[in-house]
Amino acid sequence: WAFWDSFLAADPDKALRFLTVLRTERSLLREDLWHLAEAEAHRRRGRRALALRACREAQRRNPVLLGADRLAMELQTH
Repeated sequence: WAFWDSFLAADPDKALRFLTVLRTERSLLREDLWHLAEAEAHRRRGRRALALRACREAQRRNPVLLGADRLAMELQTH
């Protein structure tokens, strides 16, 4: 995830495309993490509604996912 964080910081749109490729290859099987990563990328692009939707999906798949509650609260309050 350290690589993902640096990639996300450099270009969130490119990170979203990269995420699509990884999903296709099934490199990561935890759907909750896919959705949380997608939420963060959308948040960085200012796409709050898409970010919140992805965050809610991550929470639905894993209600105790670390970071999802914080992100959802942040998206709802700003």
